[in-house]
Amino acid sequence: MSGHGDDVFENGSPSHLEPGSWGGRSNRRSSFTPAFVDHLIHDVGGVNSIENYTRSYIRAVGFQELARSPSNWAGFPSDDEAERYEDEEEQIEHEPQEESSAAVHHPGALSYGTSPGTRFHDHHHPGHHAGHLFISRQGSLASRMETEPLLVRKESITDIDGKTHTVNVAVGQSTIYQTIFNSINTLVGIGLLSLPLGFRLSGWIIGIVFMVFSMLSTAYTAKIIAVCMDSNPALITYGDLAWAAFGRKGRIIISIVFFLELLAACVALVILFADSLHDLMPEVSVLTWKLFCGLVLTPLCFLPLRLLSVTSILGIVCTFSIVGMIFISGLTTQEQPGSLLHPAKTYLLPEHWGQVPLSLGILISPWGGHSVFPNIYRDMRHPYKFGKAIKVTYTFTFLLDLSMAVVGYLLFGDTVKDIVTSNILLNPQTNKKLSIALISFIAAIPITKTPLNARPIISTFEVLLGLDQRILAPGEEGAGISQFTHTMYSVLIRVGCVFSFITIAILVPSFERIMALMGSALCFLICIILPIVFRLRIFAGSLPRRTVIFDWFLIIFSSILAIAGTVTAILPRDVLIGNV
Repeated sequence: MSGHGDDVFENGSPSHLEPGSWGGRSNRRSSFTPAFVDHLIHDVGGVNSIENYTRSYIRAVGFQELARSPSNWAGFPSDDEAERYEDEEEQIEHEPQEESSAAVHHPGALSYGTSPGTRFHDHHHPGHHAGHLFISRQGSLASRMETEPLLVRKESITDIDGKTHTVNVAVGQSTIYQTIFNSINTLVGIGLLSLPLGFRLSGWIIGIVFMVFSMLSTAYTAKIIAVCMDSNPALITYGDLAWAAFGRKGRIIISIVFFLELLAACVALVILFADSLHDLMPEVSVLTWKLFCGLVLTPLCFLPLRLLSVTSILGIVCTFSIVGMIFISGLTTQEQPGSLLHPAKTYLLPEHWGQVPLSLGILISPWGGHSVFPNIYRDMRHPYKFGKAIKVTYTFTFLLDLSMAVVGYLLFGDTVKDIVTSNILLNPQTNKKLSIALISFIAAIPITKTPLNARPIISTFEVLLGLDQRILAPGEEGAGISQFTHTMYSVLIRVGCVFSFITIAILVPSFERIMALMGSALCFLICIILPIVFRLRIFAGSLPRRTVIFDWFLIIFSSILAIAGTVTAILPRDVLIGNV
């Protein structure tokens, strides 16, 4: 930023701005006006410039839950930790420390405690310190990860007892167009390459019906996340929602789930890279390509987050290019297989009913973006437009995914592979130049996305090993770590992460099974079940009976599908076929 923006924000906080007020449903006033935000953003090149799209995306992915400090990773701060950062908070601004609950005055909101209706009367409780510690620590985290820092403002919050507390809350910077772009970039990924296989396993009727169900249910829960975020302006991430609903244990469980999700995504990208290049050059083994992928990824994991976010944006361009090339291949191929002019044989109902649960995990896997939606929502300049952004995002993504599933299934029918591009690369009718272009884009996706997906995992290990501490100058003594120790551990962590991705990809070589497990075990949980559970807990006793009944039906129905899909993703294919 330039101009007076540097004078306004000290340590990431607009310390001299007049605090607003927030009581009842929505009584806000602040000198931090939208016009002032416009001025700050236009200072760096225009509100919808390419640079601002990149910055917006960095903010969306730069503060994933695994990247936060150990205390925030496990829960909000203990009394000892709150005292340790008390001086840092006072540098921002002296604020009242009243012995009362700081729960947001929201009809039906859960007062922050161990159970609905129980409140803490302790000035160190999470409701008061959530925004403080996140904002104060994200400044150093932003420097370490080279991410885009959040803008914050002081805001007065009136609790249900009528007492007022001043907290730091995030100020949204992204326009609705940037929000839509970030949301689409989050949802559109390699999962769409396995959708034709999902249709092959489920048949036309079940496949289309379940895709519609996946789209509607995840769009519904995306809006639920926004409602839950509005219950407290101090909530920033998905993990904060878990804490608000279930306390410290909820945050720990979510952190573990996110770790598994990111790990599975990285492994799937490695498998995609190796299998695709092996299809084009079968004389080189899949194992060799996986090892080669590891060699390429290792130096990329040392790049700063800003560069990784730019490459990830290039990744979505590659994905759209692949979809376009699949359409072109189908239209230019004259004979079966691989021709839209002469489609392959397909089925309305599944040929083997035992494989239907496996297809459900594959078909829902492209909708796994809810872990980032809280960040995206909190960064909106106009949060009331989130519903419109979700509508546009999900309509576009659904049409893209459905087109990919339909075209891929029509092209290859029963012979479609777990990665539909493998059919095109192995098809002797495919134009050689098209094959080279296709493999180039396919190979670029893992290279551009894996280092970014790995960054929260890397940052977590860095924090656990104390690498976020101050680096000591040569000959200096005191609290901190030496430059040599910091460098050595940083290298070991990054190399170790890449090694683990390659090892798991070798041990679990099936792209189909990885995507099915991600969908069944993780997407159902993160994208449907948990958001609903969060709302039921946070707004316990205030939701209409009809809403509660519908939500519980969706939880039970999704849980049954998730369990069935997870079990079938583990069982051998022969067993599933034998269940007919």
